Amino acid sequence: MIKSTIVKSLITEQKHLITLLLIISVSIPVIQNFGGLRFEQLLFLLVLPFTTQTNEDLKGPAIFIAGAILFFFIYYLTHIYTSFYLAICFSVFSVIYYLGFYPTKLSVLLAVITAPVVKYLLSIFSFPIRLKITEFAGGLLNFIYNDIEISGNSIYKYGNGFTVAEECLGLNMIITSLVFSVFTLALFSKKYKQKPGISLIAIILILTLFLVVISNLSRIVLTVIFEVYPGTIFHDLIGIISIVTNSFIPIIIITFSLRGLYINNRKNTPYYSKYNPILYLLPLLSIGSNFVYANSLQSSIKTSEINIEGFKKSLSKDGVLKFENGDHLIYIKPPSFTLGSDHSPFICWKGSGYKIKNESYINIDNHDALSFELIKNNDHLYSVWWYSNGETNTISQFNWRLATIKGEAPFYLINITGTSKESVLKASKDFLSKRIIDLSHQHI
Repeated sequence: MIKSTIVKSLITEQKHLITLLLIISVSIPVIQNFGGLRFEQLLFLLVLPFTTQTNEDLKGPAIFIAGAILFFFIYYLTHIYTSFYLAICFSVFSVIYYLGFYPTKLSVLLAVITAPVVKYLLSIFSFPIRLKITEFAGGLLNFIYNDIEISGNSIYKYGNGFTVAEECLGLNMIITSLVFSVFTLALFSKKYKQKPGISLIAIILILTLFLVVISNLSRIVLTVIFEVYPGTIFHDLIGIISIVTNSFIPIIIITFSLRGLYINNRKNTPYYSKYNPILYLLPLLSIGSNFVYANSLQSSIKTSEINIEGFKKSLSKDGVLKFENGDHLIYIKPPSFTLGSDHSPFICWKGSGYKIKNESYINIDNHDALSFELIKNNDHLYSVWWYSNGETNTISQFNWRLATIKGEAPFYLINITGTSKESVLKASKDFLSKRIIDLSHQHI
């Protein structure tokens, strides 16, 4: 009788392992389609085992199964990669629950922190944050030097410029610090055999974000003082020292100091069950995700209707219109779903090997735009971009998304690039005055 029970248990466990393997394997094509596993997703895989417990924190597997199914269907409707990522995370939670590794609030928090939308939001909203950090760092440096000048997101010392680029904000530093805070909470949770309360988790996360700002400030100030430029081992070393001394070590000390906010684990009876047939639905939904491709709105406008005199036109497979005439390069990128990610020019240019420098807000004939410089070997380009639906021009992520929710025509992203600032600004004025994007006749 005992031997029969053991055999049944082993068979059930093998079914769960096979299901887990299926979920992971059939999700690989979708993950590859969105650029493969990223740094933050690798952190999720490394830290997840530490966040599970032998006692239930979130009662029953139903919450994870329901979450997985919900996120899969959201992905089907919106085509947003974050929904797919969270669906896979909750699918994994559902299966490992039956294997006796109970996911906790920290497991769910870890999935949210490492979700692609967090990196995306940090990236698109980083510019105004970098302006403030640059201004504050410049103010601190003025106590040491008399000739510090600040222009946009650049600090000049003795005429030498130090640009606070997106990488210098440390987007990976922010996510890494948040993941480290979850990891630290999980370790102390196991050490004290208690679970962190919501208040403790909230306090640690807020303090972590504050510490990341301090880390970045110290990194920028030290970089300018020692005149260390990107691409050198000392630049990376300063970054590592800053995050360890100003973020990691304080997080450990604070988490230990607040150990009184931990809550005793509930003495639940471990959840044992036969194989749940509902789990078969999860790999099937993951397979279905392979047939979801685009998150761009289908506009009724025909690409043949958009022309620019004197420019040669071409159309990429993902719907991006490219115009070139030897002096300028103009990209018109298709509108994205309201809650989806847009076609950020920063991502595209970086993917082509260019470095972004000297970002700044500009105004072209009473229309806001964002300008930046592109550096690649001996190439030095100037570029301008904004969103437009023919009636409204904006650079605000919030404004174009809110406008589409209200029913306005979808927004295209316009990116104009050339070898000189003057020529690009003139081309931008011509583009706006000729109303190249005129969607008034469309019915979306």
